[in-house]
Amino acid sequence: MSDINHLGDKLYPIKFNPLLKLPVGDKVPEEINMLVETPMGSINKYEFHTQTGLIKLDRVLYEKLPYPIEYGAIPQTWDEDEDLLDVMCLVTYPTFPYCLLSVRPIGVMLFNDTGEKDDKILAVPVDDIRFKHIKSIDDIPEHQKDEIGFFFERYKDLQFKYKGQTDKEVKLEAWEGKEKSFEIIEEAQKLFKERFEDMDDLCCEDCDCKCCK
Repeated sequence: MSDINHLGDKLYPIKFNPLLKLPVGDKVPEEINMLVETPMGSINKYEFHTQTGLIKLDRVLYEKLPYPIEYGAIPQTWDEDEDLLDVMCLVTYPTFPYCLLSVRPIGVMLFNDTGEKDDKILAVPVDDIRFKHIKSIDDIPEHQKDEIGFFFERYKDLQFKYKGQTDKEVKLEAWEGKEKSFEIIEEAQKLFKERFEDMDDLCCEDCDCKCCK
């Protein structure tokens, strides 16, 4: 299971922020932790509030197009879009927002979100025997990848229309394999350490650490 047994016997107050305090995983990069934001089948888009670790409803999708995959973030990572590294996980049945999963990266979707790099790691759950045979992105049916790609290239169409942002677009640039996903995860770990190198154990109203700015 996910690497939470090594946190010790200390009881953590509500100020414990799992996004910033949970380890990346047990066997990084082969196995990593995932905190679910939006479950498969939902049109509610949930997002973590990085500074507090709370989860919020970002919006209800303008399109009645449900998420085809479990979607979330990898703790103690940081991406070029100034947020935690995104991760998608194939599941047998949807979980729920804030659920902690142990997952195996098998590839990555290289993604451009309105001109901003927003890559998304593709993974399978460690604790579901139905995915034991999936070792790489080549084991995923082409149609399933097309479904995922179709969703992410279309799930903002009506939002752009009704907000008068028709000049904006999102684009799936490529699918890459496990090795590329490992590189991206390791780089995101480095960026996290640089971004939060002065982070205090607990933050308060008067805190001047980087996570509160």
